[in-house]
Parts: sequence; C-alpha cells; structure tokens
Amino acid sequence: MPIGNGGKFTPEAKAIYTLVHEMQRLSFEAIRPGLHWDAIQLICHQTLVRGFQKLGIFKSPNSPGSGSWNSEEAIIVSGVSAAFFPHGVGHSLGMDVHDVPSASKPLVNPTIRKGQEVGHPDFYTYLRLRLPLEVGMVVVSNLSPIVVTVEESRGLIRLHKPDR
Repeated sequence: MPIGNGGKFTPEAKAIYTLVHEMQRLSFEAIRPGLHWDAIQLICHQTLVRGFQKLGIFKSPNSPGSGSWNSEEAIIVSGVSAAFFPHGVGHSLGMDVHDVPSASKPLVNPTIRKGQEVGHPDFYTYLRLRLPLEVGMVVVSNLSPIVVTVEESRGLIRLHKPDR
C-alpha cells in the first residue's frame, strides 16, 4: 500500500512496483533443484535492466545517440544495475532466525568455479545465499513457504505450498 499521495501510487511508483513484482515472478518461475542461487540473482538484474530500458531510466541501443554499449548485455557486464539493486535476493535462516553465512555463503565455495561466474561481481556482494537450490529447500514468498520438490514420475519441478 502506497504511503502518501492519498494511498495511491504515482505513475512512477506504480511502474517501479510493477517491475519489482515482475522480478519476483520470474525468479519464482525459474526455481528448480540444481539451479545456482546466483542465477536467480542474475535473472533479477536482467529483468531490472530491461524494465529500466522500457521506462527510459537506462538507454537502449535504439535510443537517440545510443548504440550497442547500451544493450542489455553491455549494461549487465558493466555492473551498473547493482547501484539500483545492491542487496541480494533472499537469505538463509538459522536455528535462531539469524543468517548463517558460513553455511549459506561459505568462504571456500566449490559451486562457484573461476571463469563461470555470471553477471558482474557487484551483483553478489550482499547476496547471502550462494549455493545451488536443492530438493527440500524452502523458499518463502509473501510469507508463504514453498518447498522445492521434484515430481518423481516425470522429473518435473514443483513448488509445493505445505498445508498449515
């Protein structure tokens, strides 16, 4: 719910809210066992860049006086979107409802191999989970838990909301 402006979104605020919602939707659609959480972070940055280009916040290659240096790929490689989205997507919870960085973002991380990083290093500075998703992990959206599972008979990925 917007604060101020009589409880209504300004057109600009609504556009940003819609973009953030799209980032969330595409992230949840991509969740599956084995996908590295870095890929979810990259999806968010790609969605942000495309959205900013549509809104005119970032130029696109077709903008007047622009060129390939304003392509989505060039903007991603530059890392400039981290200035608008510096935090990470999600974080882990421990037994005492606090982050457990040693478990979720280990100093020695064999799941991230040199030369295979995606996006720009600035995207991951504050990302608190840097591991592949696994069957049985719980992802929370709007305070509703979703368990990452595999439908055994077909090998399809399901997001399952447990009964309360």
